[in-house]
Amino acid sequence: MPVAVKPTVPTHVTAVHHDTIPDGGSLKVKIQMDSLSTDETMLIFSHIASNMYINTQDAAYFPGSGAVSLSSLTSDGMPCAIQKLPYNPQYPIGLNVNVKSNGIYFLKISYLDKVPQTIRVWLKDKYMKDSLDLRVGNYAFQVIKSDTNTFGRERFKIVLR
Repeated sequence: MPVAVKPTVPTHVTAVHHDTIPDGGSLKVKIQMDSLSTDETMLIFSHIASNMYINTQDAAYFPGSGAVSLSSLTSDGMPCAIQKLPYNPQYPIGLNVNVKSNGIYFLKISYLDKVPQTIRVWLKDKYMKDSLDLRVGNYAFQVIKSDTNTFGRERFKIVLR
């Protein structure tokens, strides 16, 4: 006589979050006009960090008098030279780009540590409606000072996935 098998139905579903960047994994994004005119911002990943600015974990950015400046932006809009944040796939990290003059500039990765090869570092350009994996190459862009859409807080974001 055949035995009836009762299917098991889960009573609850548990979300699984795979965090693939270990604590201390980091990268630097650099802006460059020429060999002398550069600046960079650093992102450091930590499971216990916040996306918001916290003065004991992040280093606020103080612009100097150089030809270029680059900072990352916390979720509450604070410009940082060094930002500590949790890894969150698809979470956009804003960049604040400022320059003194019109011209062609480059964004690139200048340092990468403990970020697995499987994670892409996408630079999203809202103005040009373009994106590039910075692991693959540098991103050249033009700034026209009379057009505020070509620089500032709204043009670029980094997305890791």
